Amino acid sequence: MSLTSHDIYPIAKRHALSVVTMQGNAITVRICTYMLDDIPGRLHWVRELEVVCYDVCNTVARLLVPLFENAIHLKSLRIPYLVDMLLLTQPRIAPALSALRHLKILDLKANSVERERKEELFAIQREMLREMRSRPVELSLWIPSSSDLSCIQHIQTIKRLTLSRLIMDNEEYINNAEGPQPLLSWPTVSRLTLDRCRLSMSEAVRAFPNVRGLRVEYPMGSTSTRSVCWPHMDYVEGPMKLFEQWTFNCHVHYLMMTPMLEFESADDVTVLDTVRQTSPRILDLSVPATPELDTFWAKLTETAPQVRSLEISIWPLWSEMDLVFKTAQQLLMMAISQSPRRWTN
Repeated sequence: MSLTSHDIYPIAKRHALSVVTMQGNAITVRICTYMLDDIPGRLHWVRELEVVCYDVCNTVARLLVPLFENAIHLKSLRIPYLVDMLLLTQPRIAPALSALRHLKILDLKANSVERERKEELFAIQREMLREMRSRPVELSLWIPSSSDLSCIQHIQTIKRLTLSRLIMDNEEYINNAEGPQPLLSWPTVSRLTLDRCRLSMSEAVRAFPNVRGLRVEYPMGSTSTRSVCWPHMDYVEGPMKLFEQWTFNCHVHYLMMTPMLEFESADDVTVLDTVRQTSPRILDLSVPATPELDTFWAKLTETAPQVRSLEISIWPLWSEMDLVFKTAQQLLMMAISQSPRRWTN
């Protein structure tokens, strides 16, 4: 038994060290110190590393430098809302991240920084991305402009991409496309997340022509033309504002429209038009409990007979709880009357 335990212990230790998550300054200091005390026997076994610290102390920042420099077998690194401070205060961090060769997942979402230091931060980040030796399949970045976006043009392995605060004001992107510069494009990207970005739908389609899954958080503007869209989408998620600005005239298998604060006639039209144009099989809506829902459900049932799964989140007021139950009952009866065969099997 003791011999068996002796044989299993190294395997169990390697497995325990393969995935490491550090949260908070105190825990991060302890784990970093532990790892750096035996780099070949501990740190070299780490494959996935996540550091979550919203108010990083100087000790943590200093310890992370040798940690990243020696974590040579990392395949996944997530340091969201931390990388900006590290890049600005620790000059060795950027070369250390660039030198990692085996990263498949890299999360470098940055926090908001002072205006006077933004240019310094993005200059460091641009150089770091240009020198990146790994070729990740999943990448998350704060990218402010198309010129910054060009720094990852050489990384043509990305399948899942998250961009934050990207602003493409048409003229820069289009001039780049029509001039001698080649159009920026990542045909490998199949899952795209846009957070607080401003770009047109045509720009998104040209840059990421093979996207099948799209998630948009807090869209900042830019309209689309009806003639430009992806040919087919597995999944689209976004707030009402997205569907007011972008026209999806393609089939979408799973359509999710996130909360509407008010149910107005304009929202009614936006939902119905989007559902009609995308013909989703799965429809996920989040709506407030208001008397207007009675007529809305009837219109939706007529507009979307192809829907096979309807997921509804209703935001009720305590004074209108009876309306919630009435709506659910009414919707069920409509579904039964529209598709009797489906409910008898």
